[in-house]
Amino acid sequence: MLIDKLEVKETGEEILAHKDHPFPHTSFYVEPEMYPGGFIPWHWHSDVEVMYVVQGRMELRTNMGEYSLSAGDAVYINSNVLHFQKPCAGIKAITLNQVFDVSLISGRHNSIFEQKYVEPLLNCREMDVMLFRQSDVRQRKIIDLIKLAQDVSDEQAYGYEMLVRNYLSSMWLLLNQEAGDRLTAKKITKSEGEERLKRMMRYIQTHYMDKLLLKDIAYAANISQREALRTFRNHLNLTPFAFLMEYRLRMATVQLTDTTAPVSQIAYDCGFSSPSYFGKEFRAAMGCTPSEYRIAHRLSKSE
Repeated sequence: MLIDKLEVKETGEEILAHKDHPFPHTSFYVEPEMYPGGFIPWHWHSDVEVMYVVQGRMELRTNMGEYSLSAGDAVYINSNVLHFQKPCAGIKAITLNQVFDVSLISGRHNSIFEQKYVEPLLNCREMDVMLFRQSDVRQRKIIDLIKLAQDVSDEQAYGYEMLVRNYLSSMWLLLNQEAGDRLTAKKITKSEGEERLKRMMRYIQTHYMDKLLLKDIAYAANISQREALRTFRNHLNLTPFAFLMEYRLRMATVQLTDTTAPVSQIAYDCGFSSPSYFGKEFRAAMGCTPSEYRIAHRLSKSE
């Protein structure tokens, strides 16, 4: 299944076009500059993802580290990993992304493929992502398989589903070999902080239009206000209110381009105390006024 952009729902989970589809695979093109703020916000999904950088450079962040990818590089993003993507300065970044349910590879539940090759990778907490460099001969084989799967998915000729599965299965075997010692190392237990963070993110994304206090956000994860601050800082290097502001502005950009609502109404709908405060924060983040953004992005949509 081919789509032209990534969408993230209010819970912070990516909207997967293939959910409940008989072929659980989605491929899509991403030009981060076309998204509000010019980046892909923090999100996660239970399916795994592979991303190939066509041109430019991309910065990928998870709560375990920051990674830089150049044109020709690729990355595997593990299941349920919080991640954020932003283009680097210079040539416009374009990526090709594939998100798929691992049942595409493992087949039926408890199969040898699931037990021996799939579950060890999914359950490896030490491995949030795996980077593949074009300059590395062995890793280039993985990149080539990712590109082949993308190509046949784009063409969608008869039997393309079989070919996508074949290419991704071959890639998965090489992933296991590349992971090596990380699959047999002492395991990191599932991060309680990460689960708390996701609960607070969901709360913010559900109640961003309301007046939120730190105690409300902390209560969503049943932790203290101090622990809430520490959790956001440790995982995202943000405060809860910086995340809230970023999300409010992102929701405002959606309303500016997709509705005809007055700017003042959008300000209140997105949780800002006044239109003037909204305008100040919007200009600081986007480099233009809300009205200027609305005009520019409506023009770009009509072209």
